[in-house]
Amino acid sequence: MVSPSEAQDLDEDLAGLEDELREWWDQKNSGLGGADDDSMGDTDLWGDLPEIDSKTAAQAAPICEEHLDIDFDMSMIQEGGYESVDDFIDDLLPQLRERISDTQTQDDDSE
Repeated sequence: MVSPSEAQDLDEDLAGLEDELREWWDQKNSGLGGADDDSMGDTDLWGDLPEIDSKTAAQAAPICEEHLDIDFDMSMIQEGGYESVDDFIDDLLPQLRERISDTQTQDDDSE
């Protein structure tokens, strides 16, 4: 079982990770015609593509690994990508929380 102090630490780690992921996405998008950029006019060329495809989402794995000191499981990334950075974060963080909590519980059981 995860202690209250471990849960609080995890909450803080995940909040910090969320900030880092948003910063990563902002840097990745700066000047590259992000979702709010109208420089392409009214074309619907990219309209059906996700804002963050699964390959791009996978590029965030090292950030997660470094921030949380875990091995990132690529199966956590939604096939087909995400409509927005918010969708990406909303999908990923609960999975990371569960994975870390399970690992902490297994570590506690082995002691």
